[in-house]
Amino acid sequence: MGAFVIGVDINEANLELAKKLGADYVINSNTQNPVEAVKEITKGGADVSVDALGITETCLNGINSLKKGGRHLQVGVTTKKEGGFIPIPIDEMVIGEKSFITTLGIPAYRFPSL
Repeated sequence: MGAFVIGVDINEANLELAKKLGADYVINSNTQNPVEAVKEITKGGADVSVDALGITETCLNGINSLKKGGRHLQVGVTTKKEGGFIPIPIDEMVIGEKSFITTLGIPAYRFPSL
């Protein structure tokens, strides 16, 4: 579809899988700052970020990796720790004209069909 894909994870096996599935670039967020790395790779920020973990850190990393006018897709609900609440940088999102989009996703048992 023409997308340039950057996979971010802390697990090297997951990053290798992302490469095998076609990711153009991978970032290990244990060894690199993912926001800085994405902005460097994309020369300013991503058009779209996707967080499927529902963790404050990954959600904010996605939002903060976006360029002006970028869109963040939040897949699924937050973890028990977050309890449904993640503080998001509203002023940065408004000034940067960033969008926050949500979707419920699919249950894990259906991942193989995906």
